[in-house]
Amino acid sequence: MTRVDGRFELRRFRGRGKSGWAGVLGAFGEVVVEARWRKSSVKSGSSQPEVLVSGDGVPAIRFLTVGPGRPTLRNARLTVGGEPVPVAFDRKGLSNTARALTFTCRERAYTYVAESWDRGGTLSRTGVVVSVRRGKSPSGRGNSALGTVEGAADAVDLALAALFVAVDTQELTTAGAVAHVLGRALNPRSPEPVSTG
Repeated sequence: MTRVDGRFELRRFRGRGKSGWAGVLGAFGEVVVEARWRKSSVKSGSSQPEVLVSGDGVPAIRFLTVGPGRPTLRNARLTVGGEPVPVAFDRKGLSNTARALTFTCRERAYTYVAESWDRGGTLSRTGVVVSVRRGKSPSGRGNSALGTVEGAADAVDLALAALFVAVDTQELTTAGAVAHVLGRALNPRSPEPVSTG
């Protein structure tokens, strides 16, 4: 099995209704993490942001949610290689670690812990830790997401870690949870269902 250790960089791109991040994940080749907005449906009643992860060496990943702005964890639906992957987190957790996103994909238990101030986060499973942090590119041109890999990470690990670069995960942090509660109080919305069609 092909694996990768070390570092990688995803560069920000925008243009003609598309935006996202792209880069090279070592031996797995190029990957594109694209955020786009589907048209409103009668069922959902609002726009449906989705994130697509694609590349010749990684599994196809789709993350679908609802609402304006960046894709969030609200009513999220995650599929990896066409298979649904339920995600969950403790909304009552009192620390970023306690609020971590958890899910099982291909018989592996994953945990994603977000950093405050939308800086990125860390995806881990037994024997593998992939941290991705957003900021200025080391080249000094534009923004990028820098990834560091510990352990024998494979294509699934790296693609999942790359996915969260384009997702607003602030609700997984204590500061983000407070902001979310205040936002909902000022602008209450019903929990619209997500259309997965």
